[in-house]
Formats: sequence, structure tokens, C-alpha cells
Amino acid sequence: MTSFYVGANVEVGPEVVIAAGTVLEAAPGSRLIVEAGVCIGAGVVIQAYGGDLRLAAGANVGQIGRASCRERV
Repeated sequence: MTSFYVGANVEVGPEVVIAAGTVLEAAPGSRLIVEAGVCIGAGVVIQAYGGDLRLAAGANVGQIGRASCRERV
């Protein structure tokens, strides 16, 4: 069972870590691209709107600048 949400128009690369409570969404006509090895911490909400949003390979995204990455998707 996953405890995060990945909506339409979201591309998730290999070896990505997504923690509980995370929401990844992209509006119609937009894309959210999560490249390989990205770590997204608990409770983070990322929404692409008005174009493409790319999280570069190996990026760490967390609340208040902190992310705890343990399990890979």
C-alpha cells in the first residue's frame, strides 16, 4: 500500500524515493518530471502548472529543507 499520491501527467524515473503524505500533480497541459534518484520527503506537495516542471536527477526536496529518504519507488 502506498501512502502518497501521483496524479496524471507525472513521470517518475527509476530509483526515486517518495515519502508518506507526498502529493505530485500536474495540471492539464503541464508535466511534472521526476528524474532518477530524486528524494521527496514526507508531506511535500509539488504541483506543475502552466508548463513543465523537472526535478533534476539526485535532487532532494523536503519540508523546511529537510528530507529523509529510505525506500525507493
